[in-house]
Amino acid sequence: MFKPFLLTLAVAMLSLLCTPEILAQEQPVEEPDGSEDVTRGRSRGEDPNIDQPRAKNNPDAVDDELVQPLEKGGRTRGTTCAVVFDNWTDWYIDCYVDRRYRGDVAPYGKGYVYVAGGNTQIYAVAEFTDGSEITYGPKTRYCSNDIFTVTLHKDHYSHKVE
Repeated sequence: MFKPFLLTLAVAMLSLLCTPEILAQEQPVEEPDGSEDVTRGRSRGEDPNIDQPRAKNNPDAVDDELVQPLEKGGRTRGTTCAVVFDNWTDWYIDCYVDRRYRGDVAPYGKGYVYVAGGNTQIYAVAEFTDGSEITYGPKTRYCSNDIFTVTLHKDHYSHKVE
């Protein structure tokens, strides 16, 4: 009586071990974390990854007004100001700091810019296909080792230095 039980148990265990993994869920292939080299080259026409290009970088230009943040190897002396454009609209908004174009912010997104400390002017523009535009600012605030946040809404904007 004990032998048939052990034989049945052994057959059951063996069948479980030999069962194909058909019923198992497939795990997605994970890409490993890491870094990759950039691709450099000459332009050969339109880039299929870009629909609306912006101004090109000048490889020989040195911009003394650009500020490298401390966490990215920037200077340890002097002051910096982080400007945050917080977009609460469904529009793309062009952002300017100290009268210079610094990028755009996607709908409901945030954009960050680092500038030297001192009086900092912000200005933003939402342009529309009918030729109209909505502007935010200009607004100048003193910012030194602070965060200057500008919150953009469809009908108003707010700003604060923290």
